[in-house]
Amino acid sequence: LRIAPRTISHAVLPPGGRADIAIKCSEVGTFELRSGTNNRRRRSLLQHRQGAGAGVGRGREPGEVHEGPIASFVVTADSSNSPDAAITAFSAVKPDYLADIHSLDSSQIARVEQMTFRGGLGTCTINAKKFVDETSYDHYLEAGKVYEYELVGTDGHPFHLHVNSFQIVEVSEDADNYYRPGDWHDVLLNQGRIRFQTADFTGTAVIHCHILVHEDTGCMITTEITGADGTRASIKSTYNTLHLPTEEEVEEANGSNSRINSRASILYCMAMGVLFAKSVLGV
Repeated sequence: LRIAPRTISHAVLPPGGRADIAIKCSEVGTFELRSGTNNRRRRSLLQHRQGAGAGVGRGREPGEVHEGPIASFVVTADSSNSPDAAITAFSAVKPDYLADIHSLDSSQIARVEQMTFRGGLGTCTINAKKFVDETSYDHYLEAGKVYEYELVGTDGHPFHLHVNSFQIVEVSEDADNYYRPGDWHDVLLNQGRIRFQTADFTGTAVIHCHILVHEDTGCMITTEITGADGTRASIKSTYNTLHLPTEEEVEEANGSNSRINSRASILYCMAMGVLFAKSVLGV
């Protein structure tokens, strides 16, 4: 996150997604952490695109999106505890490869590419092509540049990019306030635009759908990063010291409903990368 923490009601955890969660509990009792989605389109796309034989595990039907409890915990009272102070919003120190690039002028972007994911079992494609082999490169990138991808079909095909971290520029929709412009993620289950810098490493990099059976049936491409190993990021990080943002900066980064709820909150707490789950109190 550019600015942490962020209050959310749900987390989007696609295959391979990761999450760091902080939960503030102010009621005693036993509570559930539940898996599911309140987005009917997302559920429909995932189930349709997994299809028969996908996602099969103990107690699950082929192609099923699991709905239900995955854990429970007990909150007890302790008279010695005093109420926690409000968590101060902050921007953590970040290296140059995590420089803020989502608001760069278009003149600073080396190239814009569209990545269109289609299909599922049987045939799955990116830009109407199936994976051939690791050296059949879809396109070429130059080390030390900033690139932008427009992602289509990734509301049902979790997008994953190897080697270089990517930052969200925009997403098509997110009622849960989970995905926001400026966030860094490992896996994205949403359509929109992302940017990344090709810093430090050259050679082959993989782009693929993070549903394994889709990758195996063609939803994977390779790119070649040319230039010299060790080429530094062209855009430098401005987060060189811990920064305490203003209320206006917090609202711009995390949305107008981002203030911490005193009754129960799930918070994005990792200041870079991926994050979260579902509110377990008061829902």
